[in-house]
Formats: sequence, structure tokens, C-alpha cells
Amino acid sequence: MMVAQKFASFLTSLRSIALSLLLIILFAWNFGSINTSAKDVLAMVPRIQQFEASGVKVVLHDEIKLKASLAGMVDTELSQQERGATIDAVQKLTGSQVDRLFTIVDGQSHCDYTLATAKMRLYLNSDAALEDLQLVETKADPVGFEEEIARITAEGSDIGMPRSCYTMKLSQRGYNAKSALVGVIRQALN
Repeated sequence: MMVAQKFASFLTSLRSIALSLLLIILFAWNFGSINTSAKDVLAMVPRIQQFEASGVKVVLHDEIKLKASLAGMVDTELSQQERGATIDAVQKLTGSQVDRLFTIVDGQSHCDYTLATAKMRLYLNSDAALEDLQLVETKADPVGFEEEIARITAEGSDIGMPRSCYTMKLSQRGYNAKSALVGVIRQALN
């Protein structure tokens, strides 16, 4: 009886080891496909047009809701042309650009570094896209550049030296777009 239990325990352990090795071999064999699939899924994130959480669905590219949200804004002085331009700009936004639009601090200095991380490059590209959509205004920040050079010279940096620095602020269209997006989210929560 004791021998049978030890033998059963041994077989269970052996089976666990064999299954673990089999999974490792399968993962290693298909690593290229798994890696490519993961990259494809991550590349789709900026193109998200709607999301749902806790039973609340928010559609960011719904023109009717955007128009209704803009109509309900405090700034009723918007011309039809500006409303149309704001709606067009909002519909062109990607997920990372919406994130950046909501996190802009007016007048804060931003720099482009020689060894920037992927997230820093994404922010730089988002800033440029937001400026192209006339949602933000940027201008060179020579004072911030000099301060950042001095800070890095004193402390060192793992992201390299700044190439340039700029400040950013929301344009009136940017405020309108942000208000329209908040309105869409508010409508989804009601």
C-alpha cells in the first residue's frame, strides 16, 4: 500500500515536470508568433474608438453625441465652422492623443531628449499631432532648455541630453474639444 502511494506520487510529479517542459518547449517554438501577436495587439490600442467599463459604454467617434455635447457647451458663441472643425479634430484623435490632451499643463516645459524612452517619443508625436489639429499651441522654451542642460550636467541623465524644449498650451479649439469629450463621457455616464 505504501509503495503504491509513493509510486502514484512519483508519477504525479513526473507528469507535472513533463507538462511544464512541454509548455516551455511550445512557448519557445512559437515565440516569434507570440511576440508578433503581442505587438499587433499593442499597435491597435491608439485606434480605440470606444470603451466599456462597469456597464458604461463611451463612443469617442460618435458625431451626433459630439455635436450634442458642443451644442450644450457654455461657449454658445462658436460659429458653425468652428464647431465643425472641432468635431473633425476630435474624430481624428487617437487614444494616446486624447490622453495627452487631458494631461496638458499650460506653460509646462517639455523637452526632446537624445535617448528618449518610447513613452516620451509617443508624447512628442502626440504633441505634434495635437498642434497639427490646432488643439494646442507650442513655442520654443530657451529658458527651460538651459535649465534642463544645467540640471542634467549636475545630476546626470539616463535619457540623454535635451535637443530642444518647448511649452504648450491649449488653444480655444483645444478647450472646445476637451469640453466636447467630457460631454460625451458625461452623457455615457447618465
